[in-house]
Amino acid sequence: MDIRLALYHYSGQQLETNGLFRSSLRGNELLTGGEFGVEASALVIIPGIVIGVYLLVVAYKRHCFIRPYWARDSRAPGEALNEHQ
Repeated sequence: MDIRLALYHYSGQQLETNGLFRSSLRGNELLTGGEFGVEASALVIIPGIVIGVYLLVVAYKRHCFIRPYWARDSRAPGEALNEHQ
């Protein structure tokens, strides 16, 4: 195997290998992910987005977001986070 392929491998890239098994997914590309594999299928992408949005909502409700350094005021660290309690 060429070293460039090992360093820059990405989903959808065809590699010639001699393994014990050969597998293939056939069917609708929305369900199988096509040449990019199962990680690009709707069965993975949609739940991932839903779970990510849910976690963002929970973090927002618990006031777990921290302002970026350029938007913070000059109070002591942690003091601005506790003002809502």
